[in-house]
Amino acid sequence: MLYPQLTPTRCVVSLNGMWELAREHEPGNHHKGFKAEKHVAVPASYNDLYAEEGFRMWKDGMWYQRTFAVPKTLQGERLVLRFGAVAYRARVFVNGREVGGH
Repeated sequence: MLYPQLTPTRCVVSLNGMWELAREHEPGNHHKGFKAEKHVAVPASYNDLYAEEGFRMWKDGMWYQRTFAVPKTLQGERLVLRFGAVAYRARVFVNGREVGGH
């Protein structure tokens, strides 16, 4: 797979790091924010990080959340979010608004 490379016309900003994590016990409005149950290092699989069965064996929806600042040089520009691996289904929200998914 080809990954984006830094070029004179492209800036790559990694969102790897600590993200908040919450299980989706019932479909709801998690895209408007949620109370984190855990913190998870991304990239990684939560199934491999936690010993308790409630997380390790979770098969329903899982919500990830984090805040980040867009660099001044990129404000007002077209931005592309790239996820290296998302299993099964994804809905992506930015500032509470759905912007994509698969």
